[in-house]
Amino acid sequence: MTRSSTAHGSRTARSDLFRLTTAALVAALVFLFTFLIKVPTVLGYIHLGDALVLLYAATGDPLALVAGALGEGLADLAGGYYQYIPATVLIKALIALPLVLGNRKQEAPEKKLLTRRNALLSLPSVPITLGGYFIIDYLLGGAYAFTALGTNAVQAVGSLLVLAVLATAFDRSGMRDRLF
Repeated sequence: MTRSSTAHGSRTARSDLFRLTTAALVAALVFLFTFLIKVPTVLGYIHLGDALVLLYAATGDPLALVAGALGEGLADLAGGYYQYIPATVLIKALIALPLVLGNRKQEAPEKKLLTRRNALLSLPSVPITLGGYFIIDYLLGGAYAFTALGTNAVQAVGSLLVLAVLATAFDRSGMRDRLF
């Protein structure tokens, strides 16, 4: 093994470790922003976790799917919403998927998180959230699913607004380059 291949291998291992550490940190933040920072509603609560999932997904890192699913699934576990855990894990991975796929295909990744492309790629998160939770709510409670649509819509659309604020802050501060 030559010195240059050893250096490259070390850089790759360091890069992989950095990605895994970032994903673990984001999963922890998603959990905290979902479980601790929430607005109670009659039908559950509205939280900021989805915005973090979408923000991380905008970097194109496939680990965003895992970080979002894990962080929000753990929040359901800690909150006692056991019946929602499987649905939440799937839905949160799915809301991140369009952003991850859309940003992975780029030759040179965007230097900004708040772009027209990312805004468009984040829009499917609304019907994914509404449809996914409607199905699980209908299976669990029948007509209750129709009542929960309003709260879920506020959650989904509100997450897009918080995403815009966070992405702007990350872009202006240069944090995207330092963290992702």
